[in-house]
Amino acid sequence: MPARRRWWREVGPAAAGGAWALVWLVPGGPAAAVVLPAALAGSLVWMRRRVVAGALGVAAAMAAGRVLFDVAADNPWDLAAALIALCAVGRHGPARAAPPVVVALWTVLAAGDPTVPTALFAAVLAVAAWALGAGLRHRARQAARAVGRAAALARVDASARAQQAVAEERARLAADVLAVIRGAVQRMRDEAAAAADSLAPEPLAAIQEEGRRASAELRRMLGLLRAEQASAAADERAAADERAAADPARPRVVDPLLAGSLAAVWALETTAAAGWQPATVAVSVWLLVAVALRRARAIVACLVATATPALALLLDVRLGYGLWSGLAAALLVVAVTTERDPRAWAAAGASAAVLLVDVASHTPDDLGITLATLVLAALAGYGWGASTRVHGAAEARSARLQAQHAAVAERALRAARVQLARELHDVTSHAVAVMVLQAGAAAALRERDPPRARTAVRTITATAAEALAQVDELFGLLDAGTVGAAGLAAAVPAADLVAALTALAERARHAGLRVRLDVVGAGVSDPAVTATTYRIVQEALTNAMRHAPGSTVAVRVGRDDGGVEVCVRDDGAAGGALPGGRGGFGLLGLGERVAALGGELSSGPLAGGGFEVRAVLPVGRPVGTPP
Repeated sequence: MPARRRWWREVGPAAAGGAWALVWLVPGGPAAAVVLPAALAGSLVWMRRRVVAGALGVAAAMAAGRVLFDVAADNPWDLAAALIALCAVGRHGPARAAPPVVVALWTVLAAGDPTVPTALFAAVLAVAAWALGAGLRHRARQAARAVGRAAALARVDASARAQQAVAEERARLAADVLAVIRGAVQRMRDEAAAAADSLAPEPLAAIQEEGRRASAELRRMLGLLRAEQASAAADERAAADERAAADPARPRVVDPLLAGSLAAVWALETTAAAGWQPATVAVSVWLLVAVALRRARAIVACLVATATPALALLLDVRLGYGLWSGLAAALLVVAVTTERDPRAWAAAGASAAVLLVDVASHTPDDLGITLATLVLAALAGYGWGASTRVHGAAEARSARLQAQHAAVAERALRAARVQLARELHDVTSHAVAVMVLQAGAAAALRERDPPRARTAVRTITATAAEALAQVDELFGLLDAGTVGAAGLAAAVPAADLVAALTALAERARHAGLRVRLDVVGAGVSDPAVTATTYRIVQEALTNAMRHAPGSTVAVRVGRDDGGVEVCVRDDGAAGGALPGGRGGFGLLGLGERVAALGGELSSGPLAGGGFEVRAVLPVGRPVGTPP
């Protein structure tokens, strides 16, 4: 099929140019009717391969017809071949060869009637034909580039691109988020070291102040991390609304400007020719109106253009045909043939037929140039439309692929941010709360019970060291791209869950809580379930320290055939449950972790006072998304 298309593209123009010449040369005798069409066809058939040589061959055949065969100057036998050659030079020829070839063809076109009007008309015709070819080349190259961009996007691995975006995001988050929190924990540890022996009130107060700032900064960062997706979604919705608000049918200002320019040419030609006739003006103006409407309302424009010669025929008014009318008809035909609307094509055909009948009736010498102009415009419009459709389809495909890649990257980035938010909260929130409470206890006990005060300071130092180790581990996980399940699994070894929970309860007791820990049933081998169990207890105890200090907390972890059940309940000794509960980033992250494992989490105030966090985690079932 491609070979056939290439064959037709080479032979088709040659056959058209030769047939056109044959039709106009037959009345002049057999010699010219045989030799000249064959010479033109032979030159045109090589246009796609040797465009400059073919165009010069057409010019030579045209000159031979003028000189050797004495063809009449007003015979348009060579017009089609000249227009095809000029368009081919613009479409396929090198830019440096265009000026001499165009000049050569223009010279032969104007040689039959060497007057200024004829020379100007031939110049406009030659440049217009070349410009059509150059425009088709430009549009075809645009379409080819668009197809290439779409193909390149199709070859891109969206997952790999998303991983690269996530890697860049991890680096940014590590610098912007973890470094800030790590610095706060380090400063709290340094202040604890300064107060270890002297129990001076200044470092203890500094620990509490630094802890409050760290907590506020942590809440701000977690809010930013979790709000970025909503912000991105809002931006996308705003962009979609903006695209929808753009009116694709906005008025085209180019066509009215073209109509105005043609009106000026029409006025000059009418003044120079027969002068102003009211009937001619009234009928001709409709063709200018058709040009102004040609792309906004193609069918209406064709019907209006049809009315112009039809009225001229009915009223026996001679239209002032000239350059303006040829350009107007060509612009109208180009606009129609770029589309695939059969109704517009039919209307354009009717308009062209009536126009040709009127030209043949009033100015038969212009029939050839009018017909050649309409055919060339139709072919140019068809080629432009084909390239435009290819370009549009390729651009639409590129837009779809880019949207898909952006969606994949956004989901990956969202997952990375949410995972970091969960890990950051779990690693630092509990530690900061413990250190602040222990600093307050040390300040209260420094005079009446120095040994217990120093124990509280040592707890601050140990908690800070543990938090820094986990932050450093989180740095490493960010670099490795394994934040999430890997971070959870690394937090608590499965075999040490009971020991880890016991140590957690002991730290809470040092912070002033009365903790009862009850672990029932066999251990769990699934590291994600083990780590999530630990995080649930840690978050519940941290909330009790902050919102119900001094309360009694019952922690129960049980394992049965249905999975692991975790229940943490405090009695709200320091004022009961907060209005609206204790919902925050910690419980939000826990809900995401539990949901990722296929479990259920519930939390809320109790009727008699206090707060409860309860979760059921299935064991032994496949997990689609790591926590």
